[in-house]
Amino acid sequence: MASIGIKDSDKETTNITIGIIGIVMMVVPVVLLVVSDFNILKAHFKMMVRNLKEG
Repeated sequence: MASIGIKDSDKETTNITIGIIGIVMMVVPVVLLVVSDFNILKAHFKMMVRNLKEG
């Protein structure tokens, strides 16, 4: 009986770990997208400012 209890708790820990990994895998691409979008927006903004100054 005791060994079964240990196995169950191991399963829970594994499920939690898998859940955390899944969340990280979902969040990381979003963060990367936001960061790259922010850099693109910054570049566009700099170009706009430069065009306004020249024009």
